[in-house]
Amino acid sequence: MPEKLITVLTATYNRAHLLPDLYRSLCRQTCQAFDWVIVDDGSTDGTETLVHQWSASSPSFSIHYIRKNHEGKNLAINHAVRLASTPFSMIVDSDDYLTDYAIAFLSAAAAGIMDTPGIAGVAGKRGEQPDDLPNLSVDSFILANNLERRRYHLEKDANEVYKTGLLRSHPFDVWPGETFVPEEIVWNDLALEGYSLRWYDLTTCIVRYQDGGLTRGAWALLKNNPMGYAKMYNQRIALHPSLPSRFRNTLLFVSCCLLGNNPQYFFQCNNRMLALLLFIPGWLLSLRRKCQFAKYSNPYR
Repeated sequence: MPEKLITVLTATYNRAHLLPDLYRSLCRQTCQAFDWVIVDDGSTDGTETLVHQWSASSPSFSIHYIRKNHEGKNLAINHAVRLASTPFSMIVDSDDYLTDYAIAFLSAAAAGIMDTPGIAGVAGKRGEQPDDLPNLSVDSFILANNLERRRYHLEKDANEVYKTGLLRSHPFDVWPGETFVPEEIVWNDLALEGYSLRWYDLTTCIVRYQDGGLTRGAWALLKNNPMGYAKMYNQRIALHPSLPSRFRNTLLFVSCCLLGNNPQYFFQCNNRMLALLLFIPGWLLSLRRKCQFAKYSNPYR
């Protein structure tokens, strides 16, 4: 069997009705040289029994299952990264699944950057259906960091494979009392440190939108994690220098600080003068957000 290069990391919470599709997609992989780490974030729907059944069936790949108290996806992924024993790790959500060729292609692509400094990983695309007759070469990629994605028309959701050591040294930093922080904060930090990825025009992960779709999930995450989003907008203020971008991100930063009842962080804004000027509009936006939050529940993503 080829050397194992990738560990699939999955955080799951009450997704026993969807997780089997991911399991079956792993069983269909044309390359079975990988591990699967599942961190159960306190599910109450029989997920543990289901995973134990799969382990007992002796699949060709290793399954490592850990159950923990419910603390959110980011902290579950931090835990999963610590358990990974391969050079590379790939986060796959519990309601998504992989195309049959994903592990084989991404492992071959990752092998080419194993000892290459300055390259954090490789990435395929996330889409709603696999590509027809994929024959993309691992030499056909765009080299760019996370901050350069718009320049190279790479804005669509990606299925990234990162060097495990980098994920361990850059864990998701969740705000106390919250359970989520946008992943782009970590990916941007890596870009600022000089790390790029090899981006491939190949769909390797199939996504499915649950419980009303992305809109509903995004509102729920913002409602329950305003300070995590405040950190993201504060980073964007520093990274996007154009006046319209600074205006928009500062307005959103102010509203998130008010939603999170955290005036202390307000004074850590990367543009404090603009934040003071936008305090009243930010307060009005926070009131509008509270009205919008009432429409949505809290799905796990």
